[in-house]
Amino acid sequence: MREGWREREIDVRPHETAHVEPGDKKARSFASFVITALTAAAIGFGAAIYEVPVEKALHFRALTKRGLDSIYEGLSTAVKQKSG
Repeated sequence: MREGWREREIDVRPHETAHVEPGDKKARSFASFVITALTAAAIGFGAAIYEVPVEKALHFRALTKRGLDSIYEGLSTAVKQKSG
């Protein structure tokens, strides 16, 4: 905290405090944004799990697994060709 901040006339908005440095305000704003985003993501994830039918979830999981398996096979084939 800087010395003499009480003696100076500082233009402060009604919801802010005069003794908070600009860097502290940015850090608090960023932390607030991250907490809000994580909360919204958790709520959305919970709602999606609750609302999506099991059959569609299983189908999506199968498609994802198939896609990841094909990527892995492609990568392993490329590595084998490179080394051999």
